Amino acid sequence: MCELEDRLTSTWSALTASELAEVTVDLPTTPSPSARRAAARLAVRLHAVMYALTMLLLVTIWAITPGSYFWPVWPTLGWGLGVAVHAAITSFVLGSIDPRRRLTQR
Repeated sequence: MCELEDRLTSTWSALTASELAEVTVDLPTTPSPSARRAAARLAVRLHAVMYALTMLLLVTIWAITPGSYFWPVWPTLGWGLGVAVHAAITSFVLGSIDPRRRLTQR
């Protein structure tokens, strides 16, 4: 907490760009490629888990309410397509930026 307060104080008291640059000089500028890959994979996993939990909830609601029409099919198909596209794009992008994989494909 002390470091945060020191950074905030330095940030708000900075009058020039060079003073502000001194506050951020020790911070990483961009995440490493491995961190970006891990974040992308985590995003797909979270998307899939939220999809599964929501579909379980919708099917449960359908099961305990009267009626024979299986209406959860529509959100299941729509959101499922979204999850599939998210996973496919992530897989394609990760495969195209992974230097080890690129070397083994040649």
